[in-house]
Amino acid sequence: TAAVTSSVRDRCDPHEEHGCRYGCVTRAVHALFHYAVERHDERIVYHESTARHLAFPAIPSYRSNFPMHVFYLTTELPFPPTGGGRVRSLAELRLLASLPEVDSVRVLALHEGDVAATDARALEEAVPNVSIAPLVFHPIHIFRHPRHVPRLLAVRLAKGVPYLAAKWDGRAVRHALAAELRARPYGVVYLDHLGMAVYLSDVRRLAPAARVVLEQHNVESDFFGQFAKEKRGVLRPIAHLEWKTARAFEAQALRAVDAAVAISRADAAVFEELAGIRAHVVPQAVTYQRRTRAPVAPPELGYVGSLAWRPNAQGLNWICIEI
Repeated sequence: TAAVTSSVRDRCDPHEEHGCRYGCVTRAVHALFHYAVERHDERIVYHESTARHLAFPAIPSYRSNFPMHVFYLTTELPFPPTGGGRVRSLAELRLLASLPEVDSVRVLALHEGDVAATDARALEEAVPNVSIAPLVFHPIHIFRHPRHVPRLLAVRLAKGVPYLAAKWDGRAVRHALAAELRARPYGVVYLDHLGMAVYLSDVRRLAPAARVVLEQHNVESDFFGQFAKEKRGVLRPIAHLEWKTARAFEAQALRAVDAAVAISRADAAVFEELAGIRAHVVPQAVTYQRRTRAPVAPPELGYVGSLAWRPNAQGLNWICIEI
């Protein structure tokens, strides 16, 4: 993985016309994809004979006579791209679907009643080769749905799963996931967000020949570490325990998948220290239009981002105080 990642970085020219917007991002995803489908896992030796035994086609390293289908499990429908998480997920979907090796991408997304029926169709029209499975209701903001809190507590306490993953555990999601993975063979299963790793054992059982990729939008356990440092009194040891549980879960998930994606080199360095793995760095890709604006009198600051996301609020607070 190190050689693949470093070679992608070396070819990235930040001074080219579009910088990292298309060139190095596409190369990074391409390298990630081939690393995932070529990796030989100790649990299963992916030779032709093994594939026949499992009734799955062999996973080709490059395009062959076998179709390559990707299954994409995500926390929410990334369309319209109204927030940072959706923008990232949509960009990754576009890149995956554009790879010549990929015949199709099937998306299973969660929702909590705030998605219009037309949004799924709009995403299919916006990204060729992408199809959307029926959306699954799941209480994403758990405390807005009090009747689901007992299940969250049961998963957290009985299974020892940290809150960041336990909140995504749901029977309806498991049923939908099983139906989708039994419907056709997938070469790659893409888990978008760490929380979706709560279904990793289901994926391994239902699609044993598939390579599994974990997309990390952040170093999730770090948020709980920051939260623990801010607490005082009896809440501090409780928050510290939750951080340790989250950190252990994140490390275990990173080691258990066939490839991991980091959004930045800084995150990749943390993942290497945390789990001893080398994540593939895939920078964020965005489209933009160059515009000429009249100069404004300093000091002027424009900020684009949701202040409902705590790290955004902290960052803006830091800029206002320190800069």
